[in-house]
Amino acid sequence: AAADGLVWVAGTDGNVTAFDPEARAWRTNATWNVGAPIRSLVAWQDALCVATEKGLFRRGADGATAARLDGANAVRDIKGCWATSTGLWFFAQNELSLVTAPDTPPRTIEGSSAWGPIHAVAELDNSILVGADQGLFVCGGDGTFRARYDRTSGLSADAIGAIATDSGSVWLGTLGGGLSRVSAAALRGR
Repeated sequence: AAADGLVWVAGTDGNVTAFDPEARAWRTNATWNVGAPIRSLVAWQDALCVATEKGLFRRGADGATAARLDGANAVRDIKGCWATSTGLWFFAQNELSLVTAPDTPPRTIEGSSAWGPIHAVAELDNSILVGADQGLFVCGGDGTFRARYDRTSGLSADAIGAIATDSGSVWLGTLGGGLSRVSAAALRGR
């Protein structure tokens, strides 16, 4: 649920609609059409953010018109977006970028173009975990590269499609190699 208590649902038709769990009803007055299939929907800084083939958009809790988040030189074909305490991360044009505030331009993460398509981003303490075709990349909160894990490090496959964390483990859904578990302690401080 977002800060407004509503559960927002995105569709491939470009519509974002709110469900009110208290009323157990869809809020028809809370529909937003971004005009393109939605690939990701996240809540970030009291707003909804969507990744689409037309760009990265943000709509405030006040329902104001959507604003672009992907910079003046609008990036197209955003494959996904993820919210962490350090900002909004998005993948487009084979690079990972970070927006730290709605009014600041995105910053491309150096070297991320060599990681292959990015499928997942998660946060572990003050580290950012990035799941990509070439492995699990551990970065600082600002995107500074710290370490890489792949099959040679003991993972069941190189390509990471999903990341989940719990108190002691980081679970990695690989693309073609099943589930891998890495000790969270091993990744802390990397």
